[in-house]
Amino acid sequence: MLRETAREAFRALSKHVPSYMLNFEVRPGIVFGFTCYWSWVWVVFWSSLFYAEAPPASLFGVEGLDSLGALWFFSLLFMSATLLVISCLGEKASTPAARTLFMALAASLTAVGTAMVAFPSQLFAPSVLPQAYAFGASLLGVGSAFEMTLWAELLACLGSRQSVVYFVGSTVASVVAFVLLVALGTGFSRFVTACLPVVGMVLFSRQRGLVEGVARASDRPADGDAENRSARAVLVDALALSLFFGVSYGVMKGLFVFEGGDVIAFRDQLNALSMVIASLAIFVTMGMFRMDFRRLTYQVALPLMASGFVLFPAFAPLNLVGFFLHQIGYQYFYTVIWALWPVMASRCRVSRMRLVSLGIFGVQFGQLAGSLAGAFIIGLGLDSQGLGLVSSVSVFVVLVVALFAFGNPVPSDGWITLRPFGQHEERRSKFRQSLESLSTVRGLSPRETEVFELLARGRNKQAIARQLCISENTAKTHIKNVYRKLGVHSQQAMMDMIELDAKGK
Repeated sequence: MLRETAREAFRALSKHVPSYMLNFEVRPGIVFGFTCYWSWVWVVFWSSLFYAEAPPASLFGVEGLDSLGALWFFSLLFMSATLLVISCLGEKASTPAARTLFMALAASLTAVGTAMVAFPSQLFAPSVLPQAYAFGASLLGVGSAFEMTLWAELLACLGSRQSVVYFVGSTVASVVAFVLLVALGTGFSRFVTACLPVVGMVLFSRQRGLVEGVARASDRPADGDAENRSARAVLVDALALSLFFGVSYGVMKGLFVFEGGDVIAFRDQLNALSMVIASLAIFVTMGMFRMDFRRLTYQVALPLMASGFVLFPAFAPLNLVGFFLHQIGYQYFYTVIWALWPVMASRCRVSRMRLVSLGIFGVQFGQLAGSLAGAFIIGLGLDSQGLGLVSSVSVFVVLVVALFAFGNPVPSDGWITLRPFGQHEERRSKFRQSLESLSTVRGLSPRETEVFELLARGRNKQAIARQLCISENTAKTHIKNVYRKLGVHSQQAMMDMIELDAKGK
């Protein structure tokens, strides 16, 4: 009965929703794995389930920790440092061996660090409790840096459309898990939360072939001064955009200091609701209205974030409304950034691992710096006039960025005018589906699948041998096996087969 009801609902939805919005591939392993990571993020950083166990922040003697908390400060500090190291490693961080190491570090450090901040009084003596808690938060931040980078690289390999689909789906699912875990409010919930990163990495390990196949085909060092300049420009764009976003969110985090268990619980509920609304809004505006990145940013995300700054000096409950609106804009903008990374990576020959780690660094370091600045402003004890001035300056900065970075009707950056749910993404999605389905149906081996994908991208025997680090004779043998299993005799015939298969999807 329930299954039939769901089918009828989907048929009704399909009649009113454009077909290109529903034309995407969903891998359950990615959805569940990514959901595990985001559920861990929301519970650890946005619930009293963990902050209740924190020792007094003043014990550390660090300005701003009294309102922000040691967990926030130390985790973001070490997460930012780790992300910067990953981005500096460049191509060395994109090898299969490096990913294996990153997976192990992500699962182990995040789980151990989460357990240390979840059960500090049970694990450590009171004399070393503050130091042990800070160390656990630091481990948690390092492990989280590896885990978020791995997931971001995976989505960057799948394209903007798939990134949005997985990001939205995992966000909504993680909100449900967040509400359930917080409602339980027990040591068991903390234990489950500590295990989530491990489960996420186990599920990621089953999808890593997607990353490594794309990486072998495209993540090569840039050749020539022009491509190097293009790579640097893309990396600067990714860092600047992420840094602005992170600082904006961090300032709001530092400015909104809530006291009282009931108010904090209500804040958590508002935060969960804002994530669901933002996720649905991003899917509708990208899909049904087919907005480009420029309109998504300066017509939707930035006005919402600016409205939060306008209302934060107001008395309750208007300040909570401001927080709510800012959170919607934050989650909306965050999804836009994740959808941008695949586009940026495709515009130049730059390692996706390096691009996403630098982008995440901008977000996390911006949050840290912005939250300390916001906490410092609150610590000044400004009156309503002073808070109003802070609000005006914040809104002015947001609007200036919107005007100069995204408001130009003829932008010089090609990615600004791209639509995540545009036709190029629809064709790419069908192309990817055809490659995967043909590889499975025709029984291609993992190596033959890699050769098949490179042939589909127009590579010749010499390019395939160079990119896969094999001899030309070996590449020739693999190409013959691919043609034999597909039942074709040339690269053009193979391309025609892929195109015909894509038309049927």
